[in-house]
Amino acid sequence: MEEEEAPDVLCELENVQGLVDALTAVRWKRQQDAVLELSEHGIVLIVEESGCLQAKVYLKRELFIHYDYNARGRPRFGVSLGHFVDCLNAFSVPGQSSVIQIQYPGPDMQVLLNLQH
Repeated sequence: MEEEEAPDVLCELENVQGLVDALTAVRWKRQQDAVLELSEHGIVLIVEESGCLQAKVYLKRELFIHYDYNARGRPRFGVSLGHFVDCLNAFSVPGQSSVIQIQYPGPDMQVLLNLQH
């Protein structure tokens, strides 16, 4: 039986709405692409517009309840910021504290979002 490798990043965040608000602040248009960069210090989301405007959202590891980093180097990958925010927003329930688990990579090299109970 083959042993599964640990994901590059496995983290848990309690304040999903705070993350949604931060990412929405750098979402200038509906179809916005972004780059996520993972490191032992946290996650950086980078957004560029027409090569002349750039915004970064730094999510320090201290922001997370749990942050497990196992990658070699600093993985970088693109995401649709609109879809990412919409997915996170689905986990944000007003008046309730919910914990979300973020994992990269998933079985098919995707970002996995899981609601923790």
